[in-house]
Amino acid sequence: MALTPPLKAQAQTRSFVVPLQCRIETSAWRRCRMVVQQVGRQWSLELDSQRIEFRHDGDGRIRMLRDAMGWRQVDSYWDAEGGLCWGQVCAKGDIPLD
Repeated sequence: MALTPPLKAQAQTRSFVVPLQCRIETSAWRRCRMVVQQVGRQWSLELDSQRIEFRHDGDGRIRMLRDAMGWRQVDSYWDAEGGLCWGQVCAKGDIPLD
C-alpha cells in the first residue's frame, strides 16, 4: 500500500498555479499567474507572453531571470499598493509565502 505524503510535503514537491495581478516598473496592474515549483524557493511569473523566473537560496538572496538579461540578484519589498516586489517586478493577490 502506497502512503500519501502530508499536504505540506505535496505542496513542496508539486508545482501549482496561483492567479495574481502583476506589473513591471510603473505599468498598470494586469492579470498574471505564478507557477510555484517549490514554495519560497522556486517560482515564476507569467505575464502576457513573458515568463520571469525566481530562485531563493534560503539565505535572503533572491535571483531573477527576465528575458535575455541573465540571472541577477534582486531585493524584495512591499510597495505602497500592497504588492510584493522583486526588483521592478511586482505581484499582488494570494501569494504563497511558505
